[in-house]
Amino acid sequence: MDSNQDLIVEVYYFLQKVSKGITNDTSKQHDLTQEVILQLLQKDIKILEQLKERKELDRYLCSVMYTNFSSSRSSLNYHERRYKDLV
Repeated sequence: MDSNQDLIVEVYYFLQKVSKGITNDTSKQHDLTQEVILQLLQKDIKILEQLKERKELDRYLCSVMYTNFSSSRSSLNYHERRYKDLV
């Protein structure tokens, strides 16, 4: 794997499927997928490669998505609160 972008291309449909199962809401589904992609772009590629080699990447991605969705302090919920304050 050359970069985080290559990894994202590989797991994009998996991310969409998981976010659909977590959110049950199309607009939140896209927001959640986008937020996790942004976080993956910032993550060290070596760590992601190790997870993939150990076949733990799917579990890691599910964990990141669920945490972003359910935590009141996640960046996803922070952006939602900020948007509501502006409107």
